[in-house]
Amino acid sequence: MLARPEPFADLTVLTTLSAIIALFPVALHRVVFRRRAKTEVVRYGHEARITALLTVSVLLVGVGAFVFDIVVSARAAWWAAPT
Repeated sequence: MLARPEPFADLTVLTTLSAIIALFPVALHRVVFRRRAKTEVVRYGHEARITALLTVSVLLVGVGAFVFDIVVSARAAWWAAPT
């Protein structure tokens, strides 16, 4: 197993964080609709999408390492997801 006993906790937090980042622009749009804040909302939505893609990328690497760690070995996990 990996050095820490519960690496899945970090993956769970990262999953939640990426979902919040990805969905928040929708909620923001609903709140500021018809307040002439389209430019700011679109800019924030673009930045949020890029951030969400980055967090999902890190999450995919982490999940791959976690699966290899459980199924094969810790050494295979380090080869599967280089850091």
